[in-house]
Amino acid sequence: MRVKRAELVVSVGVVADADRLTSRAGTALLVGLADRVGLSGGLSGAMDGLRRRRSRHDPGRTLRDLAVMVADGGDCLADLRALRDRPTLFGEVASDATAWQALAALEGERLAGLRRARATARARVWELAGAPGRVILDLDATLVSAHSDKEQAAGNKHGFGFHPLLCYEAETEEALAAVLRPGNAGANTAATTSRCSTRLSSSCRSSRAGRACSSAPTRAAPPMPSSTTSTRAASASRSAST
Repeated sequence: MRVKRAELVVSVGVVADADRLTSRAGTALLVGLADRVGLSGGLSGAMDGLRRRRSRHDPGRTLRDLAVMVADGGDCLADLRALRDRPTLFGEVASDATAWQALAALEGERLAGLRRARATARARVWELAGAPGRVILDLDATLVSAHSDKEQAAGNKHGFGFHPLLCYEAETEEALAAVLRPGNAGANTAATTSRCSTRLSSSCRSSRAGRACSSAPTRAAPPMPSSTTSTRAASASRSAST
C-alpha cells in the first residue's frame, strides 16, 4: 500500500541544470513552512465536515494554496494555475471552481476556526523565531481598484473599487487583520477602526505573545491601480473578503 507524504517539501537543494530550473522554487518553501508550523493542518481542521468522502482536495490545503498564490503575486482565482502547472513542487492543486467552493464556505464557525488556526501558527512561528519585544500595529487604508462591478465596490475620486483598512505588525510587516470596505469609505473612521481592533485583540490573545501592543496612526495610502496592486494589499484584502 502506498502512503502519501503529508508534507510536499522534504529538503531543498540548489542546482544549475537548465532542464530543471524553475522560477517558483522559493514559493514552494512557503508550502513547506505552512506545513511545518501547523498552519496547513489547522486550516484542514477548521474546514472539517466540508470535504466529501471521495473528493480529491482537502479544503484546508486549498486555502493554504490560495494564500501561497497571493504571496507569489496572484490577485485572482485564475492565478492559481501558476501553482497547478508545477505539480512536482506543489502537488495536486485544486481547480478554480473547487477553490471558490472553499472560499464560499468561510462563514460562521469555519471562519472563526480559520482565524484560530492562523493565530496558533503565528504563536508557533514567534516561539521559534522570537516574538517582537513590543507589537506595534500599523493601520493603513489603501485603495484597490476593481475591473468590474463587484459586491461592496464603490466609486471614489481616483476610480472604482475598494478601500480596505489593513493592519500589520510594524517590525515584521506581518499581516494581522483587514476590513474590506467600499471604495468611498473614509480613511479613518471610528467604527472601522473598532472592528479592526476587535479582530486584533483575539489574535494577540491567541498568539500568547505576552507583549505590549500599541497602534500607529492610520494613514491614507495613495491609490494603487489594479494592474500594479502590491502583494501586501492584495493579500490583506482577500483575507478581509473571506
